[in-house]
Amino acid sequence: MFIPLGLEIKHKDMPWFTIFIVVLTTFISIYSFDEIYKTSVGLATSESLKNLQNSKLEYLQKICESKNNKTLSAKSCKEITTMQQRPGVEVALLQKLHQQKVKKKDIKVISEFFQLNSLNIKDVSISNSKIKQLYNQIKQATLNTQKKNHLLSKANITPLATLKAQLTHSGWMHLIGNMIFLIAMCIAVEQRLGRLKTAGIYFLTGTIALPGYIYLAEGFIHIVGASANVFGVMGAFVTLFYNKNVKLLFSYNMMFYKTVKMPVLLYSLIFVIFSELVGLSSSSSVAHGAHLIGFVVGAVVAYGFKRNSSIPDQYIYKYEHQLVKKSAVYLKSSKLSSYLKFIERHCKESKPLQKVLFDHNNQEVFETLPDKAAAQKIFAEHIKSLNEQKKMSDIVKCIECFKSLSQDDNFKKLFHKNFWIKVEEYQNHNREHHNVA
Repeated sequence: MFIPLGLEIKHKDMPWFTIFIVVLTTFISIYSFDEIYKTSVGLATSESLKNLQNSKLEYLQKICESKNNKTLSAKSCKEITTMQQRPGVEVALLQKLHQQKVKKKDIKVISEFFQLNSLNIKDVSISNSKIKQLYNQIKQATLNTQKKNHLLSKANITPLATLKAQLTHSGWMHLIGNMIFLIAMCIAVEQRLGRLKTAGIYFLTGTIALPGYIYLAEGFIHIVGASANVFGVMGAFVTLFYNKNVKLLFSYNMMFYKTVKMPVLLYSLIFVIFSELVGLSSSSSVAHGAHLIGFVVGAVVAYGFKRNSSIPDQYIYKYEHQLVKKSAVYLKSSKLSSYLKFIERHCKESKPLQKVLFDHNNQEVFETLPDKAAAQKIFAEHIKSLNEQKKMSDIVKCIECFKSLSQDDNFKKLFHKNFWIKVEEYQNHNREHHNVA
C-alpha cells in the first residue's frame, strides 16, 4: 500500500484552508456517524424489506414448480424449494447455492433478482403484484427518510443535502482514508493557488460530482462522503505538479514501512486506473463515478488557474518565485554580500531557486540574473572570504547548498587542490559523526 505524504519540498505558509476543512469535516462526520448508521440499518432491516425478501423467495419457488420453467436448473430449484422463509433469506440462499456449486448462470440470475433489496435498480420489472406493492412501500419510506435527514439522493438534490454529503462519512475508515489523501495533496495545492482558489476547487468539485453521479445512478440510493472533493483536489494536484515527485509511505502487511519517491503523473495514473477504473466495472457500493467526475473537474479548474498564473513551471510554490524576484533586486543594486546571505538562507528550501539563479539558459525568466560564469565568480569570492576567516563549516554548507555550481570543473580550478582536500576531510568527518550519533 502506498500512502501519499506530499511533495518533496516543505511548505512555508500555514495551510489554513486545509486545516479548516479537515477539522470541520471530521467534527461533522463524527457527530453524524450515529444518524447515518441508524438510517442505513433502519432501511436494511425494515419489516417491509423482510416481507419483500420472503415474497421473492415464494416467487422463485413458483417458478421452479412451474412445468414451463426454463429459467433455473433442477439443482438450483431443489435448494430453492427447500429454503425456509426468514430474515436475510437472500444471503442464506446464495451461500447455499455456492456451496452446492450450481450453475454460475443461475447464481447470477438469482443474485440480480435479489439485488432489488439494495434499492439499486430503476424499478421492479416483475409482474407479481405483491412484490410490486412491497417494493413501492420501501421506495416511498426510503424517499421520506432521505428528505427528512437531508440525504443526497436522486429525489432529494438540494443545496443542503449536497453540502451535507460533502461533510459526512459512513464510518471511521471512510473518514480517515479521505482525510489522509486530502492533507497530503491539499496543502501543496493551497501553497500554489492560495486559500480562496483551493476552497473554490474543493467545493465546486463536490457540488458538481456528487449530484451529477446520483442523478445518473440507478435506483433511489443516497450518497455521503468527501471522496469526490478529495479527488477534485487530486486532479488539481496532478495538473499543477505533474512534473514533480511525490513522497509515498510504502507499507507491506502493516509491518514494513519505507519512504519512496514517484513522479506525480505516474502515481496518479496507477492510482486512478486500479482504484477507480477497475472499480467502475465492479458491482461495489463505492461511488467511483463521482470520484472520476471530481478528478476531471478539479484538473480542468486548476488548469484554468495555472494558465492565468505568472508562476513558471519550474517552481513548486508561489514563494519560490517571490524569492527569485527578491534576489534579483539584490543583484541589480550590486549588494553582493546581501545577495549571498539571502541565497544561503533560502537555498535548502528551494531547489528551483538554485536552478534558476545559476542556469544561464533561464535568462528569459529573469534578465537581471548573471550568467553562470558571473555567478561562479561571486560565489568564489564569498568562499575565499569564509576561508580567510577559517569558517570551514560555513564553506561546506555553501558548497553542499549549491552542488550544481560548486562541482563544476571551472569553479574548482579557482581554488588550490589542498583546499578541496580539506573540504572533503571535513565532510567525511561530519558523516562519521552523524553515523555514530
